[in-house]
Amino acid sequence: ILSVSGLHVAILYWLVCLLLKPLDRLSAGKLLQLILGTGIIAMYVFVTGLSPPVCRAAWMIGIYQLARYLGREHQTGNALALTAFLLLASNPLVLADVGFQLSFLAAAGLAGCAPLLSRHPEARSPGNHGLMARTRRWLLQQIRSMTTVSLAAQLITFPLAVYYFHQFPVYFLPANLLLIPLASLILYGGILLLPLSATGPPAVLLVAVLEKLIDIMNLLMQFFSRLPGAVLGGIWIHPAECAGLYLLIGCMIIFFLSRNGNWLRAALVILVILVAASAIESYRQDRQRRLIYFHTTQTRAVGFLAGREAVLFHEKPPDITHAAKGGPYYYSMRPFLQRSGIRRVEHHGLDENFRNRFLIKKGAWIQFFDQRLLMLDRHFSYPAMESSRGWCDLLLVTENTYLETEKLRQLVRIRMVVTGAEISEKLTDFLENDCGKTGTGFYSVKRSGAFLLSLNNPGR
Repeated sequence: ILSVSGLHVAILYWLVCLLLKPLDRLSAGKLLQLILGTGIIAMYVFVTGLSPPVCRAAWMIGIYQLARYLGREHQTGNALALTAFLLLASNPLVLADVGFQLSFLAAAGLAGCAPLLSRHPEARSPGNHGLMARTRRWLLQQIRSMTTVSLAAQLITFPLAVYYFHQFPVYFLPANLLLIPLASLILYGGILLLPLSATGPPAVLLVAVLEKLIDIMNLLMQFFSRLPGAVLGGIWIHPAECAGLYLLIGCMIIFFLSRNGNWLRAALVILVILVAASAIESYRQDRQRRLIYFHTTQTRAVGFLAGREAVLFHEKPPDITHAAKGGPYYYSMRPFLQRSGIRRVEHHGLDENFRNRFLIKKGAWIQFFDQRLLMLDRHFSYPAMESSRGWCDLLLVTENTYLETEKLRQLVRIRMVVTGAEISEKLTDFLENDCGKTGTGFYSVKRSGAFLLSLNNPGR
């Protein structure tokens, strides 16, 4: 969860300080350190593309350098606020950037939560001051420091990360404890390789060591990613729930800092509200009855949702047994199904007949609870309609084809026409004008996005 971009800048700054340390002996040494250090960091920011996390780290380092030169006290919270102001003043739209949000939240978590998590009584062992004892204490201190940093960053960013990416890494703590030191060693070695590149054997030896470290890091990442339950996926929360989680975290932090019971009671109230909202959403998903015509130009797809079950009719149903996943189902349809709480999905071709407890499909006709649909494509045959006179709640036009609307209306009474994303503008305009003349409802997926009808609430 730690920002790799911020880590890069921090390591670079540490090396720059180390190289510029001899300038302390000069009368203008501090000024030279400020100018050279700021210049090198600025060059790195421009080379890496001015991404918000890098800019955030660079501005905070620059403010720290200036405060150090002026002999002023450095406040992390003030530096973070000033950095946010400067970045937003230069480009207000950066506020919508996910990297900007996560970077500042992680920095705020490290500044505010890490000291709180690291509070502990100092362990004393007056009778043991040997090298092994000091080494053990140093190692335990480093592990404790990385643990508190990882926990603080994860705690403050996980609501927003879940909101955007809909997953949570279960093994983030052991992964960080192993991967962060390896990544740091690789970065140090890569920077050290620059001056050693022309030295021959030392450079070759360093490259071999770096290759081994990179291989080890890749193996560790694969190991953690393949562990059972490595990632909790399919987690969908609303913006209000995300805000509620941050209110809950904020109340708990203030409670631990102030020991004021009112903040604990406020946290419990927020927790009850979040649990109640989750229960209401679960109840709604158990009773949902929805139809969706997906907005995708790569395939035609219509979905029918009843409770936790869904039936999807595709032009090209996905092979969910393959490990390689991609295409419109995995990037468009599956996220919608996960957000709707669907646990069981059946896939069928558009030309297949189907029947279950809530859906009947026979040819072009579909009965979904009390809704009667007709899917019309270029293979539609008008004579087949003579034995099926009646009403049609939705006419789904899925392909470009020649339509005899007058003849069609003599066979069925159409309440609404929905055209797919593959329908041409000419046919869409024709059907929209025809529906306007007859007072029939009209919806274009190509122009307005996916068509969603909720039978629990027909207005949606």
